Order: sequence, then structure tokens, then C-alpha cells
Amino acid sequence: FYSELDNFINKYRDSIVDTINLGETKTYTLNGVDYETLLLYIGSQGVRIMINDWLSDYLKSGETQKLPKGEVLMVNNLIKTESGDSVEFVLGR
Repeated sequence: FYSELDNFINKYRDSIVDTINLGETKTYTLNGVDYETLLLYIGSQGVRIMINDWLSDYLKSGETQKLPKGEVLMVNNLIKTESGDSVEFVLGR
């Protein structure tokens, strides 16, 4: 049995998997390209992530969206704790 995450990584061999906190900015490098990533919103509608000035739609766990240059973003898991909210996501190419 493969999870959605396994399927995504099998399809997009060059992938970054990480967890980012609400309001946090992180920079990732994938195939020599930097991706400045900011988790802007977590709520009942889903999450919104900004990557290099591109803003995602509201995405829920398991949903994907293609970026303008062909990369694909997937929200894997929403994490809500007393210390703050975060999301595990995957960026693939």
C-alpha cells in the first residue's frame, strides 16, 4: 500500500518534503533553483503557501497544485498543536 506522499515522490523524483510553521519562511533548493516558501494561512478552508511570490489556492491535505514553471506543490498533513500550527508539504519537479 502506497500513501499519497509515496505516490507523489515516485512521480516527482526530485522532491523536497518538509514541515513549515504558520508565518515561517524557509528557503529550499531544488535542481539548483531556490524556492522561498512562506506558510501564510491555515484554517477550515485549507492552507495557503507562498513560493517565490506565487500564492497557492486553498489546499487541503492530499491536494496538489502546479506552479507556473511546472513544479508541483502537495499538502501532505496539517498539524495543529497548542504551540502553533504547521503543515507538512512536498515540492516536486
